[in-house]
Amino acid sequence: MSAAEQPPETEHRPRGRRRWGLSPLDWRSHVIDERRDHPIGVLKAECGHLLMMVTTLHEAPYGKPCDACAAHQLASAMIPCRDQ
Repeated sequence: MSAAEQPPETEHRPRGRRRWGLSPLDWRSHVIDERRDHPIGVLKAECGHLLMMVTTLHEAPYGKPCDACAAHQLASAMIPCRDQ
């Protein structure tokens, strides 16, 4: 595959383990990609919400899930992953 045919870096970057973190600001669970580059001291959710680094991460939503994060999870589940 030539360089022109390859997708942008972000499309084939290996996905990290996605977990859910509960925000004390809106009391919703947000999806966190553990491999993503996060700003210092915070975790950046798929929806852009920032959670403190001390947030406990869970395998499933703890409380009501964020609507944007839940929609993003559904969309990414329907797209086949190239890593497999």
